[in-house]
Amino acid sequence: MSTEQMADQNLIAQKMEDMSQRWQTFVDDGEKVLLRWLFPVNDIELVNLFFRLQEEEYGDLQDLFFTFTSPFPDARPYARFLANELVAKYEEIKPILVDEELPTGWTLPEKKSIEDDFHWLTRVLATFQAYYNDIMNTLVVVLRPSQMGDVVEWRLWFTRLMQCSHTPEVRFLVLEYEESPILDGLPESTARRIYTDHLDLNLADTMEELARGDGSDTPENNFRQLFVKLSNQATKKDIDGAEQTAASALAIARAAGWLSMQVVVHHSLGAGYMQVDNKEKALATYRRATVIAREAKAAEDPAGPKMEVQCLFAEASVLFAMEKYEDASKTYQEAAPLAAAIDEKILAMEGWRMASYCAEVQDKFNESIRHGEQALIEGEKLPEEERAASTLAFVGDGLIRVHDKETAYAKRKYLDMYVKGDRTYPDAYAVNRKMKELLGDDWKDIVNNAVAEPAAESGAAP
Repeated sequence: MSTEQMADQNLIAQKMEDMSQRWQTFVDDGEKVLLRWLFPVNDIELVNLFFRLQEEEYGDLQDLFFTFTSPFPDARPYARFLANELVAKYEEIKPILVDEELPTGWTLPEKKSIEDDFHWLTRVLATFQAYYNDIMNTLVVVLRPSQMGDVVEWRLWFTRLMQCSHTPEVRFLVLEYEESPILDGLPESTARRIYTDHLDLNLADTMEELARGDGSDTPENNFRQLFVKLSNQATKKDIDGAEQTAASALAIARAAGWLSMQVVVHHSLGAGYMQVDNKEKALATYRRATVIAREAKAAEDPAGPKMEVQCLFAEASVLFAMEKYEDASKTYQEAAPLAAAIDEKILAMEGWRMASYCAEVQDKFNESIRHGEQALIEGEKLPEEERAASTLAFVGDGLIRVHDKETAYAKRKYLDMYVKGDRTYPDAYAVNRKMKELLGDDWKDIVNNAVAEPAAESGAAP
């Protein structure tokens, strides 16, 4: 391993060690039940790395970290969701336990008639930890719902949970972005059992330091430093600095003939313009990126076709934000078949879905249905295990919504007969049947439990 690689590893290792120490400080406080880590959204990758290390047994803690991703529609079913997920995780690790000659006889305790969901859940977790007390100090329940319902209900759920008796060997952990905290201002009786810790990981500075490498004056090293600097400036809304850095990075990329690197520079600068709400400059920058991506594609750069699709999606998202729905729809329609051609199934579905939505907001119901049906056709190609986590449910929901609008429009116009044409799914009932086939009878729960329908691109939750 080179000295440079060792330095890079040590820098990241220092961040992980700091998080481990912060965790241990919380554990040493026997009065606290829940650790609440607050951090800037840009540091999420370092936070995710910490949990990967712990769950893959490369961390330095003797605690078992289980991340629970069950959706939180509201407080009523959540305890049962978590218990079921614990059982599922247990089944997954049983072969490993058998290989290590460890017992596998833990069973889910039945809920007693006198117990509410919260006391039952704490007993479930305590019995699991006690069963494996010899191999773990603490069972860490990391709550990261894949979908979030009412945040008021989320706060109430923790209030109720903190009222229960807890064994010190079971702790809870939640993650929140500093930009959008949820659990601020809880009642004192609840807050005193929560340890709120503000992480200061500074991923942006860390990446700049790593990008410096050995400091050699080569085009590769200089470009790498400039690109990381550009990304950080864009995130921090330093648009003047970002423009200067982008110009320097582009000069190197052009001189070296790196078409794909020119595309990523324009993309980062375009994102910077969107950060400061300069949509016109963002659109122009993304369009330049599209032109260069097509040059790369023509030159048979392997990255060219995918970059072209990504650039078109970026253009369309800006047009959508500018409420230029007709132009946005045309761009999504252009991107969707290109995505399908390179087997990017989710992007192909999403392109047609967004084209459908753009037509819907213009009251172009026939056009919206055509695009929505194409989105559903692309969605059917998704592997079964990927469907629920995609926007497929929103495709069906949108189609049903537009069918209903079209019918209402026809009735308002007192039409005796409304010709729907040759359609794959001629009415809302047909769409609903197809969605049940693809996602199950409860497919609408995916839509109802989401905070909001993603418009152009989905955001990540902690």
